[in-house]
Amino acid sequence: LHELYLPAFKNIIQTSAPAAVMTSYNKLNGVYCNESPKLITQILREEWGFKGIVVSDWGGIYDRVQSVRAGTDVEMPACAMSTEILVQAYKRGEISGEYIEACANRLKSAAARPRPAQTPYNAAEHAEFAYAAACESEVLLKNNGVLPLKEGSRVAVFGAAATDAPVQGGGSSHLAGMGGSNILAELKKVFTVTGYSKSYKKFGRHAKKIIGSADAVIVCLAMYEGDTEGQDKTFVDLPKEQTELLSQLSKCGKKVVCLLSCGGAINTCWDRYSNALLYLGLSGQGTARAAADILCGKVNPSGRLAESFFVDINELPSTKYFGEAVYHTVYAEGLSVGYRYYKSQHVPAKYPFGYGLGYSNFIYGEPIADSKGVTFTVTNAGEVAGADIPQIYIEFPAGAHEPPRLAGFEKIFLNAGESRQVFIPFTPETFSVYNADSRKSVTVGGEYTIQVSKNSQNAVYSPKIIIEGDAGEVPADVLPASVPTAPRFVLTARGRVRAELLTPFGELKNSNALLTRLFVRIALFALRGDPMRVGTLRHSPVRTVAQFAGFDKTRTEGFIEILNGHYIKGLRLFLKGKTHKNLK
Repeated sequence: LHELYLPAFKNIIQTSAPAAVMTSYNKLNGVYCNESPKLITQILREEWGFKGIVVSDWGGIYDRVQSVRAGTDVEMPACAMSTEILVQAYKRGEISGEYIEACANRLKSAAARPRPAQTPYNAAEHAEFAYAAACESEVLLKNNGVLPLKEGSRVAVFGAAATDAPVQGGGSSHLAGMGGSNILAELKKVFTVTGYSKSYKKFGRHAKKIIGSADAVIVCLAMYEGDTEGQDKTFVDLPKEQTELLSQLSKCGKKVVCLLSCGGAINTCWDRYSNALLYLGLSGQGTARAAADILCGKVNPSGRLAESFFVDINELPSTKYFGEAVYHTVYAEGLSVGYRYYKSQHVPAKYPFGYGLGYSNFIYGEPIADSKGVTFTVTNAGEVAGADIPQIYIEFPAGAHEPPRLAGFEKIFLNAGESRQVFIPFTPETFSVYNADSRKSVTVGGEYTIQVSKNSQNAVYSPKIIIEGDAGEVPADVLPASVPTAPRFVLTARGRVRAELLTPFGELKNSNALLTRLFVRIALFALRGDPMRVGTLRHSPVRTVAQFAGFDKTRTEGFIEILNGHYIKGLRLFLKGKTHKNLK
């Protein structure tokens, strides 16, 4: 928690003073995050000095009294029943008024916070910014000398992703009409397109015809499912039809260039069928234009991977436990997460964290390293201008029981033949490790290896320095046995699920009430084509369903009675209560 997950939040809080922080849905060590005084009060407010408000994720409150006591100021969306529950708890003496007043005062301060003046929206400027971001983000993973293709080259284009590439994630982040998904249109601006075959399943006379007159074949591959909220991605393989088409195209005797659109690391064993592979990720509005300009050499690619691509998914420590239980996740990796795992366990990654190719050759000079940082020279020994991202990793003394860690990086643009000195500084946190026994960060004294690297698995130089510390050793992390947290639903004597405020709605497919069983099963079936909505409905508690409907406490109680098959009693309560439409 202190070394992997909190540092990024701490940095933002202490350098940017944001107005608000959002809590997550899940429990951490058995306590819901929005009900955790340790996270919200002790760490966020007291240790880091956060002065803003804390807001729940949408439908992420389970007990409003406990969340107020922990310091969660705002429940989103507004919940009609929460005010009633909170007032009643105060009257019964279950919560002190000082907790409620503290939340109210923080909200008053937030309301009084000056807001920046609105600036006119310039669509053209935003489009250019998005294009520039995509140019610097797309990652060239493989290039057997075929890229860049000359402008005007004759190319045959394959795959539905050429005209409908995914360029963004789904769910709440999705923007309508973003654009940037028509790669074919942009390819036509820089190449001569001999033809286009949309289907991944057909490799017939048309395909052979457009390949015959082409200098190269461009294959657009994509993952269309899984990159959204409300569900876990349960697969890492491209659809079989896409890789089978690629295999056939690799036998045509032409250069084969693949463009890959997806939101994260996947199985890339099929890349053996390609001469070049450009990973587009989900790079937004500028995706298509940037991809075309990289392929033709107008842009020298400089993106680097923000995660490692695996050789075998079964090698990863999280695979063993993934999906083992619906309501409980076993966290057994410790600090061996991401590139730290690959480096500490000496497991080769297919494409490692920090990896990326370009059209230039960057050479690093002999570094000078000390406790303040690393100085070295970067030279562009290639024939075209471009950017490189040298990275610094450190290896700790054995007594730290710490995997290697990224200590810094810098993106540097150099013209052909140009050299520049780079200094990547260290901070007090660079050499610190968290001692779980004493619950504080310490520095273990001893010899550290400083790796000046192209990526997490390619160190160019590895000088050693001595760091004075305040500890000789830190105990190795010993992860306690992970104890499953019982889901919040109860069963009747007949083994059926009884609806309560925190019962996951999807569990009511096994309700004691026949009509409820039918309703939930029909709802889940009707939404089967939308995994995000199905996942949300299946795991959202009854409380969240009532919250989004705007039900007050009485109407919610009636709703629960109806779900349990007590129709007359439930209907009376339901009609007695109210729906606050303004809260939706």
